[in-house]
Amino acid sequence: MLFNLAYGLLVAVFVTGCTATTTCSSNLLIDDFAQFSSSLNALGTRASDDGSMTSLTLSPSGGGISFVPEKMSYFYETLPCMRAAAEGYDAVSFTMKAPRGASFMLEIQTRESCDAAEYRSAWYTVSGFTGETQTTAVPLSAFEGANTDAITAFNWATWSRWCKKSVQWELGNIQLVCSGAAGDV
Repeated sequence: MLFNLAYGLLVAVFVTGCTATTTCSSNLLIDDFAQFSSSLNALGTRASDDGSMTSLTLSPSGGGISFVPEKMSYFYETLPCMRAAAEGYDAVSFTMKAPRGASFMLEIQTRESCDAAEYRSAWYTVSGFTGETQTTAVPLSAFEGANTDAITAFNWATWSRWCKKSVQWELGNIQLVCSGAAGDV
């Protein structure tokens, strides 16, 4: 009888271990800009602009960047290929200070699988800015056709008419949002 109990527990552990998937319990920090001077994010992968920003510095308040974009400037965050949906992440969030009424395009780059070399892009227009710092969360499902189980980058780009040489934007606290986590976005 003791053998049957031990065998049953072993089978239960084995079956549970084989069928369980790793799911998030909290948000995943992509970038708090602590490694900005090294062009790295919190995941240890590249984060930078395309070199066309009028200015790009750490924000005075810390935890983000302050920049003046040209119309076609972009800032990118690369990721080790992330199986976001399978791990329970359902949105990307960030803080942004932008001019009232401004907008930009957020690009997600995904692959067919993490083993694939080619990536494809999907875009989402982010708007509704008040002129104050605010937290924005974009559902991963908003990126039509994106494979959210093979995310390799996010790209902030294609700035609205507010890309004037005197208008500063701020970006910070970039995270993947865990759908099952309690607390702040």
